[in-house]
Amino acid sequence: MEDTVPEDVMIMRSESGERIMTNKGLDKAIQDWIHTMQRRDEDQLQGLRERMNLNLAKAQALLFEHFKTAFRVFDPLGVLPWLAFGNGRSRFGLSWWMVLSKVHEELVRREMTDDGWCPSMVEYLINLGSTSVLEYACEAGPMRSSYSHEACSPMSCAAYIVDPENYVPKHAESCGQQHVSSPAGADNDCEYCAAPMDQVESLILSGDKPVVTLREVPGHQLPFLELHKGSDFPYVAISHVWADGLGSTAEKGLPRKPGAALWIDSLCVPKAPKARELAIAMMARIYLDAAAVLVLDSGLQNCRSDEHLGTKLLRTLTCGWMRRLWTLQEATLNRELHLVLADGQWPLKALIPHGDLYFQRPLLRLASELFRLIKWSTYGSCSLGDVARALTWRNTSKRSDETLAVAGLLAVQPSTLIAIRPEERILRLMQAIGRVPRNVLFLHGEKLQLPGFSWAPTSFMAAHGGAAKGPRLSTSDADAIVTPRGLAATYFAFILPRKVLKREMNPWRLRDTKTGKLYIVGETESDSTESSSCDLLLIMNDTYPGSVVSCVGALITGHMAEPLDKESNSPYTVFCRFRRRLILNCVTGFTNAGEVEDEVATPVSGRLPVCVG
Repeated sequence: MEDTVPEDVMIMRSESGERIMTNKGLDKAIQDWIHTMQRRDEDQLQGLRERMNLNLAKAQALLFEHFKTAFRVFDPLGVLPWLAFGNGRSRFGLSWWMVLSKVHEELVRREMTDDGWCPSMVEYLINLGSTSVLEYACEAGPMRSSYSHEACSPMSCAAYIVDPENYVPKHAESCGQQHVSSPAGADNDCEYCAAPMDQVESLILSGDKPVVTLREVPGHQLPFLELHKGSDFPYVAISHVWADGLGSTAEKGLPRKPGAALWIDSLCVPKAPKARELAIAMMARIYLDAAAVLVLDSGLQNCRSDEHLGTKLLRTLTCGWMRRLWTLQEATLNRELHLVLADGQWPLKALIPHGDLYFQRPLLRLASELFRLIKWSTYGSCSLGDVARALTWRNTSKRSDETLAVAGLLAVQPSTLIAIRPEERILRLMQAIGRVPRNVLFLHGEKLQLPGFSWAPTSFMAAHGGAAKGPRLSTSDADAIVTPRGLAATYFAFILPRKVLKREMNPWRLRDTKTGKLYIVGETESDSTESSSCDLLLIMNDTYPGSVVSCVGALITGHMAEPLDKESNSPYTVFCRFRRRLILNCVTGFTNAGEVEDEVATPVSGRLPVCVG
């Protein structure tokens, strides 16, 4: 059952003749092993599982010894390595992050940007947490593109940011103006076709969707654009990235392109404020009612349908269309979605591996990001966690559009958000959802500075202050209630004498006199804020020696001897304000005395209903 792997599969000679280990033959070895296992009975497999667990435990122990001083797994929590590895205790449950030290991470980052990858795409791939994905991406290289990434940052790709006031649509290859960057109305030979604007606005104001067909007219250079009601006429909705040149407003239109009935924002969303607001409000329904959604992306159109599944997956994940805000809704709310490749269309669902492909590196990890896009069409709903994770590495030219673009995914009417001040829209979105994952409290990134919402993120997009690293919002739980006074949920809590949390403070000791447990408390790299007072520590659940968990320092403002909400099961609620993100490390003894500040004793700990305002 445990076949010997030939040495030449795992060992090769370098150009200098040195014998080195390689994983070039690993995929085939794994596939051969899978086929062998599929022919074994359950008794044989049970014995194999036990030996596998033993061998993996030994391998894990060796890895810990090697990476104790620079282990990648705790970087998202911002914890110092000596905090994570105190007292030499074993650790469990680390399979969710990859073994990659900071030195190797910087090397990968430098090599990929030198190879032409956008810095923000490198961060995205690194944060997928898969060495096999990184290896695959490095070998494949970035997709061919005319975009420059010199102005890009690790959080944002500048190549896809457009200025609507100076935007120039792309022309057809047969047009003599295809390389001329003059807007419509300037002196050039290219005419623009647009639908009758009064009719477009009239349809939208009546609550219907305008769709268009192009009909050739003998003796006329331009085709005739016919307008139809989307409720009466089957149509295809076009999903695209403005930076690729298909953007415009309905008044200006597009360089002519004959085709079937379609909906595209460039032709069907007017500039007039009232009609535009209504068009945005019905955007979710536009894509849901379409017979199909067609994705146009300049990068994907360099990829062929006969390329390896891994290549198509990588190109899809790293294309500009996957990085923009509005395309998330367009990709999710549809009956079927097709990608336009170099030689035809390819269904998005066909990118999800099946059978033996399911086990091939790195197909499963790549496909898991796309599975989130088809979750709505498969299960009929998306959670706030799904949306938040999908937004992390997306961007938009207009930050205030974030909640409008995802409201339809969360069964919230965008029309209820349009008239609200942009900085309050995420507050209203949370209120409309009603129940959210309680681990939203521990997300990194900027927080709202509004009464009752000091716990809420200002954005889920890293480019606009959202969390790029750290805990990720739960996709399955909705165990906290959004109330007018704050976030109501039950956490494991420590009540302590008031302590001042200073800027860039050293870690400090915490002794639970009730249970005898010992902790070291430190700040996260992303939260070296000004000094603030704290008398309450909140974590998700009780800890065990050796664990390192996200923690929030809060300040108690009052309490109420009655349920905060009719759904609450507790007769008592403590009110508090969010103060600081922290790291809590449960240890078996205090060491490194010179690197910690003081010791605080807490006589009260346990599960506590709180309302974080």
